Amino acid sequence: MQANPQANLEVSLAQVQEAAHEGADLVVLCELHTSLYFCQEKSARHFRLAQE
Repeated sequence: MQANPQANLEVSLAQVQEAAHEGADLVVLCELHTSLYFCQEKSARHFRLAQE
């Protein structure tokens, strides 16, 4: 996991494709799978990470 959402998305996509190739019918990703878990500290500087 990196602080780079695009890089994390690319890793997730590769892993989903691998799972599908191995026979997975369903892959579920958590809502924060593209970013670091920012809720470890309460800080307004993290608000800019929010997506609309």
